[in-house]
Amino acid sequence: MQHDSSEPLVSVVVPVYNVEKYLRTCLDSVLAQSYKNLQVVVVNDGSVDSSLAIAESYTDPRLEVVSKPNGGLSSARNFGLARARGDYLCFVDSDDSLHPDFVRQLMEGISKLQADLAICGLARFSDDSELSIMNQPGKEARWCLFSQKEAITQLYGGAVLQQLTVAVSKLYPRRIYKNLHFPEGRLHEDVAVALPVMLQSQRVALTRAPFYHYRCNESSIMTTPSWKHIDGIDFYEEHHKLLSDLQLPQAELALLAAFKAGINCLVEYSADPSYRQDSRYRSLQKRVQKLARRVPLKGLRKIDAATVVTARINIAVATVIYRFALQIK
Repeated sequence: MQHDSSEPLVSVVVPVYNVEKYLRTCLDSVLAQSYKNLQVVVVNDGSVDSSLAIAESYTDPRLEVVSKPNGGLSSARNFGLARARGDYLCFVDSDDSLHPDFVRQLMEGISKLQADLAICGLARFSDDSELSIMNQPGKEARWCLFSQKEAITQLYGGAVLQQLTVAVSKLYPRRIYKNLHFPEGRLHEDVAVALPVMLQSQRVALTRAPFYHYRCNESSIMTTPSWKHIDGIDFYEEHHKLLSDLQLPQAELALLAAFKAGINCLVEYSADPSYRQDSRYRSLQKRVQKLARRVPLKGLRKIDAATVVTARINIAVATVIYRFALQIK
């Protein structure tokens, strides 16, 4: 298949694990991109269903299927990264799908704004709403440019926090991941790399147009209680240390994000007696209370300041209030 050689090659890394129900929809949407010069790296992460057979049934020469023993999402992404040859790259989760203009629009965002990174909006859909979202007409992207400082600030509580944090919905120059890898065997791996990505991006192009279609899966690990969710606290604390070492003012925001990740975990675990009775729950309460005592109150929104102060005094009461606040949000 011949392509315009003036178009940069874009590598699309698709980690695959037991997604036979959704994989065809995902791969069809990647191969149907209006931007044609693609290398699609499908990483079969030890699937035991028919995912591998589905991936291997494609004859498009742009699609490369590689298999490895099961190691989790980070491991599969890293495996794909090692095989990416493109000047640019993006990640697509195998139960999600792309708007036909995803790559083209993000490439235009980088080009028009001379940006180091382009990010689009995410449209959420479920099995029930799949057809309606696939048939939506394309929206023309309205781009805005964030400086590195603005992007890092938004990473810890801005209106586009999710867009900036997730690894998907972005087009990266390959150099950003030259010395960067996802932490294997951990949850919230996107949080871990989000700050290192921004520290390599002086100019960030962002549009709210939802060119990435994100499937809401009720049985996913992100919606199921797990002690591994504590990984998110670790990563935000690592951000705090990194930003402090660089003497950047967002270090305090990262500390607040670590506290919020902690109290979110307490809310999640407090609903289940087996979690509440586990010694790890008490340890987590102490950890989150210590974080609350380190968060500076100056400049906090009233609701955040009230939560932090309450947590300093009584972490159990703070958890109940925070759960109530989340319910009425």
